[in-house]
Amino acid sequence: MQAFWGRTALPVNGAEVTSQMRVSQATDGGQPLRYEVTYAVTAWLSGSGQADLSNQERALRAALLVPNQDFVLKTDAGATSSAAILVAQTASGTRVVAIGTPEAQGAEFVSQRTLTFQVVAEYHVARADRAVVAWDEAVQVVGTGGPRRVWRQPLVGPGVRQTVSTHSLVRATQSGRAVGYRARPDAPPPLFPAYEVFEQRAVSRQSPRNLSGGFGGPASFVDYGIAWSYAFERGDGPLVGVPNLPPGVI
Repeated sequence: MQAFWGRTALPVNGAEVTSQMRVSQATDGGQPLRYEVTYAVTAWLSGSGQADLSNQERALRAALLVPNQDFVLKTDAGATSSAAILVAQTASGTRVVAIGTPEAQGAEFVSQRTLTFQVVAEYHVARADRAVVAWDEAVQVVGTGGPRRVWRQPLVGPGVRQTVSTHSLVRATQSGRAVGYRARPDAPPPLFPAYEVFEQRAVSRQSPRNLSGGFGGPASFVDYGIAWSYAFERGDGPLVGVPNLPPGVI
């Protein structure tokens, strides 16, 4: 078998390839949204002497530093095996995150040069596009709506508490934020629409981030944020409400 990084071919039957997969992002509730695949490669370059092997090592290092290449382990028949990362199918593009060499002992720099590297890419979980990554909402109520009482302080003697009205003003705020995985969620409606102070409503939307980070890879935007705040006032009774539950994840 033979491994390739883009158009750069490693020696035939001269590379050892292992892989592992882990969840790289999940919702607050633990639902996986994206997973990361890492291929660990050990390659053995064959050559004659220090100069030849040094040149091969430099050339391979330079090729590995170019991101967003397909990493493919081909069969003896030249077909793509199951050990492959195709850039177009990833969420993040591909990149080499580590390159290493052993101590120059034994056959190193005499007849071979050993090079290790790791290729990393991320993939979206199927049907997770509209998942809600995070959700937080709070409702604060100030006042009960009961009688309004004030203290009258005479010039001499103790104060007297008096009821000046049978109802008092109740104020409430409903605020929160949410993050959608690949689509921005909607802000929930106000809990007390009949008592909303419309001029104080605030809704803000945050830009997502690009997983690929540019460099010619496939654009893949995630983490669309939104925040909201509603204000309420009522003068003829109490306001009672609880925060909204987050919507279903997947």
